[in-house]
Amino acid sequence: MTERWTKSYASTTQPMALPKLIDVQLESFEHFINESLSELFEEISPIESYSGDLKLFFPCSAPEVDGFDLNYWFGEPKYSVDECIDRDMS
Repeated sequence: MTERWTKSYASTTQPMALPKLIDVQLESFEHFINESLSELFEEISPIESYSGDLKLFFPCSAPEVDGFDLNYWFGEPKYSVDECIDRDMS
């Protein structure tokens, strides 16, 4: 019968550094803000009325919107993180 060796990490004296798990979410959100959102606006802009006489443009690089200075931005949140926790909001 062969002997099986096991290694226990329970008795380690050095604490292991925890990975920054929030970084994945923050990088994903940054990518959404900087690239994905503008790609989406490119894809859906302009929205045209059925009659064709009205068009709704979103911020994009279409030549029709060059003179309109269309931009998007994110304002300050309505509630702080602590208020959201108190209100049981996600």
